Amino acid sequence: YAGIGPLLTGSMPSSATFFMTYEYVRVKPGRYSDMKLATNMVAASVGEVMSCLVRVPCELVKQRVQANPQHSSWGVLRTTLRDGGGLGLYRGFAATVSREIPFSLVQYPLWEYLKKIARGESDKLAAWQSAGVGAVAGGIAAAVTTPIDVAKTRIMLGNQKVGLYSVLIKIFQNEGPRALLAGLGP
Repeated sequence: YAGIGPLLTGSMPSSATFFMTYEYVRVKPGRYSDMKLATNMVAASVGEVMSCLVRVPCELVKQRVQANPQHSSWGVLRTTLRDGGGLGLYRGFAATVSREIPFSLVQYPLWEYLKKIARGESDKLAAWQSAGVGAVAGGIAAAVTTPIDVAKTRIMLGNQKVGLYSVLIKIFQNEGPRALLAGLGP
């Protein structure tokens, strides 16, 4: 359970930030209801960017503790702040956003579409059905964005400032394409 403290600390505020922003952006363009898919995609993207402002520092500390379980979360936080200042907590922010936006662009519209199919002629969808189609949509989105997630993790664990594209290329060239799919399967 190394890193569970930062995970729990960041999960609720990050999720709350996402859904508050998502709902605000989604309902704001009320007169454009015929553009529901585009509205949901924009709302999810904006929600993810706002959520990442909360999530990235917690994710960074969590990943560093998981990579070095002998260190405490507080110790990692202090070291990160000492070495990089407040901005040090945002190492990997661009990579995280680069993963989260495509994830949301796949997951939320797919979830809405699958809910519509599962609902059929009915006006309602049971909670278990919504959870099931959500799991399918989330699984597909995770699979699509796994290479970005692998690179994001390497950026967060590293000590040098590097770009997402250069990390993806380096992994591909040095370790092969399968390395970009690390963690995708059991």
